[in-house]
Amino acid sequence: MRGLLLSALLLLAALSRAQAQPACDERHRVVDQLERAYGESLIATGITGAGSLVEVYAARAGETWSILITRPGRLTCLVSAGEGWRASPLPLREERLEEEAL
Repeated sequence: MRGLLLSALLLLAALSRAQAQPACDERHRVVDQLERAYGESLIATGITGAGSLVEVYAARAGETWSILITRPGRLTCLVSAGEGWRASPLPLREERLEEEAL
């Protein structure tokens, strides 16, 4: 099943590159597919300067990951996906201040 879905995503990505647009759908559908097909859940979010929502999803052990972007009032688009996600912990604020002082 994963191979079939991955093939479909790769085909969509190839078609999207030709059209210069990533694969997009309603957010709830994209998120449901990531959860059902890959066991991915939300691990990080951010807002761009243009007001777009960026979300990172990953499987529990990092086997797979996906990055989504949703522009205000628009569909959610899968902009990147892969395997082998490994999170890096953010340094504590105090540690950053100490590094800056050096």
